[in-house]
Amino acid sequence: RSEPTDTFPRILEMPADPAWQRLDALDDPALSGLIRRKLAEVRTATNTGASERLDVQLVHGDWHDGNILCQGGAVTGILDFDFAHPDLPVADVAIATLIPDVEDSAQIAVGYFDARAPAEHELDLMAAAQRARGLGHVAFFVNRYVDGDHGALDQIRLGVDLVLRAEQRWPALRTAILRSATGVRAGRF
Repeated sequence: RSEPTDTFPRILEMPADPAWQRLDALDDPALSGLIRRKLAEVRTATNTGASERLDVQLVHGDWHDGNILCQGGAVTGILDFDFAHPDLPVADVAIATLIPDVEDSAQIAVGYFDARAPAEHELDLMAAAQRARGLGHVAFFVNRYVDGDHGALDQIRLGVDLVLRAEQRWPALRTAILRSATGVRAGRF
């Protein structure tokens, strides 16, 4: 069974996405060079993460505040299951922590890790998954661009910006996650 055209690859499979074979069609050597460098970095990181036995489960695939309905401080609904697929559970938390500020993102991650300090390999995998998700966005729109949707170039640039943003803020987010998890365990929250 083949996957629908509009899907994101699994986090650890993203570096093998066939879209990367079409990257030269962008006609922007600086952009395609940057994408290739970031892809190589994520390949290395995901290969390291893949060396451990990792369980997959059904994930939402596009978990962010725009797809979560809340009322009175409680989640009342989840929208947009178009990208639901079997993947690493950390895929959803990686996506959810890409956009909010660092402290809010840390709280999301601490909730995911069930108020415990995450293991080093979990943090490494989360960092790689954030960048992989940004590159998954790029791959998705590279295919559209090559198929004639030249408006997709803006989305490709947005995906690259997501990757760069994830890299730039990861040290602060990692610190905030560990600080928040420690604070929760110590009963300070």
